[in-house]
Amino acid sequence: MPDFLTLHTEEAAHSFPCPPQAVLVLGSSEACDIAFDGDDIAPRHVEIRRLDNTRFQLRSLSAAHRLHVNGVTASDLEVEPPFRLRLGGDVVDFALAAEAVATPVSSAGTRRRQYMLGSAKLRQRSAATPPASEPEAEPRIVRRPVEAPSLPPPPPPTINHVVAFPAEEVPPLPEGPSPPQSSMPWVLITLGALFLPAGIYFGSTLFSRPPALLPSLKKTEPPKAVPVIPAVVKESPVVVPAAPPPPTDTYREDALAAAKAFLDAWNENDASGMLRFVSPALSSYFEMPNPSSEDVLKLEEAFRDHWPHRTLRAEGSPTATLAGESRFEITQRYRFDLRGQNNRHAAGSGTLFIVLERAAPKTWLVTRAADKIELTTTEPSRDAFSPAVSLRDLKPVLNNDEMMQQAKDQLAVLVKAGDAKATLTAILDNAAKHPNETFWRFATDQTCNALSRALFGTGEWPDPTCITEVKKLAEMGVPSAMLLQGHLLRAGYLLPRNIAEGEVLYRQAYETTKSREARFYYAEALFIGGEHQRASAIALATMVSSKHPLEAYLAAHLLWKKAELDPSLWQQVYEIAARAATQHPPAKNLAGLVLLKHGQTTKERQAGFALIQKAAEEGVTEAMKNLSACYEYGDGCERNVAEAEAWKKKAVSTSPPPKRHYSEFE
Repeated sequence: MPDFLTLHTEEAAHSFPCPPQAVLVLGSSEACDIAFDGDDIAPRHVEIRRLDNTRFQLRSLSAAHRLHVNGVTASDLEVEPPFRLRLGGDVVDFALAAEAVATPVSSAGTRRRQYMLGSAKLRQRSAATPPASEPEAEPRIVRRPVEAPSLPPPPPPTINHVVAFPAEEVPPLPEGPSPPQSSMPWVLITLGALFLPAGIYFGSTLFSRPPALLPSLKKTEPPKAVPVIPAVVKESPVVVPAAPPPPTDTYREDALAAAKAFLDAWNENDASGMLRFVSPALSSYFEMPNPSSEDVLKLEEAFRDHWPHRTLRAEGSPTATLAGESRFEITQRYRFDLRGQNNRHAAGSGTLFIVLERAAPKTWLVTRAADKIELTTTEPSRDAFSPAVSLRDLKPVLNNDEMMQQAKDQLAVLVKAGDAKATLTAILDNAAKHPNETFWRFATDQTCNALSRALFGTGEWPDPTCITEVKKLAEMGVPSAMLLQGHLLRAGYLLPRNIAEGEVLYRQAYETTKSREARFYYAEALFIGGEHQRASAIALATMVSSKHPLEAYLAAHLLWKKAELDPSLWQQVYEIAARAATQHPPAKNLAGLVLLKHGQTTKERQAGFALIQKAAEEGVTEAMKNLSACYEYGDGCERNVAEAEAWKKKAVSTSPPPKRHYSEFE
């Protein structure tokens, strides 16, 4: 099992031991397992947790930064490797490997961002930098800040304002013996130059004193020695970065603005917008302890489902108390007006209590939220609402009729969505809750008919797991489910093929409801089984004049058997088959056979041949076989052996047309 998570960048690939349930934290802090440079990376940006052999959970640890994984934006999601995580303008690819991979960083060119890799033991990394002489346990790629070139050191400080200037070049003296010179004058000049500034300084100090101090010079006491102040050597100031000021009430305005934005977001229809204002590490959210982002979304979506029309606004001035470093406790009064299904209307006031913590400059997130409400208006009555202390606990209470109507509306939505599994599951739930009601039958009929059409057309279902729900509904005596199970048994799909048991289910469905669909399939099963008399007894009288193509087609077959004994019925057989031929090509072949075999004139037989030819061209395999026989024997056409052989081969190579379900023609 691969236990190494490999990070691929433009410069290198690095591996981390990552067995199941291991956690890696990614961010800009040196304490993270994987640390990045960049202004767009939070100190603790994202948590990567391996759930099992193939799944990882990624969770944003910064409310200001949502995850961008494989083109999907979210705060919390599950992925399978390999996956791509976007950080600002860069992307990082992650994959699983069976062993560690370490590729040295390319030194060609300066990269936009470098990566600092964490410890191989998945522990928090110390901020201390190891000595340069000791190799690290794993490669570290640290982006060094670009520094300005250092300036030359300043010149040494001057003493007593004497500055040495470079000596000028003196032209060379003429050659010859130089007369002896004394150095004494130069010594005196140098001393005078040294003491002259000091004399000027002390003289200016003496004569610039205030008059009140001058009489003290006439006293017999020796004058006080003037302290000699050593020259101050000016050095370049050392800039020490100032420590961040402790949080004070200067943050109050930002915290209050965040609290108001949180309350205003209750009016938004999109519940996902609430995640902008709450911390990923919530301690409590309206009575939910330590909720995840998914829990918050579910609660907010339910609140909006119950009250699709909401008006909430702050009332009065909030109170904010500094509760610790970068933390405020805020209390805000608010008014609400809610309108929901079945004319439910509730209005009143509430008090919101929230705790905000500073996640970044100008960014404050809710870590705890609670409220308490007082109802002033409840329509139609207080009994129509649930007991509630918090606004999110306030829900409409429906009576039995309203509950059934709500369930019916939900079933209609499921049927329209076409999810057979979800629809059948909801049908069984409603049947259990309302055993004496039949409001859910419409959804059963539409869903079972859709599955029957798919079975007849393609021979299978998109979701074979629906068979469990179909069998349960058939056992409950639901006719459409019984017919569907009968189709499955006769086709041998998902159930062992059993023609007789399928016919039994057709009969039970017919005897339960006497519906036209159940009568048709029961009569058809009897006719195919050779029981023409029983089939005619239950179907012929009603189907002879039917406009439903399948019923008319079956009636033509039933009447055909009678016409074999009574030739006067052939004209009626042709009329019934011709009525169904426009919508059902096999009926076109049947009508052509009647004219071809029982027509009284050459024109009628030629018309029968034309009908069979059209049915063959429309894909009816039986018509292809009949057309081949017509060409072979010259029945209704000129004899053509080549055409006969061609249509015979086509009939063999052509699959039978898909069976049409009864509901397709309703």
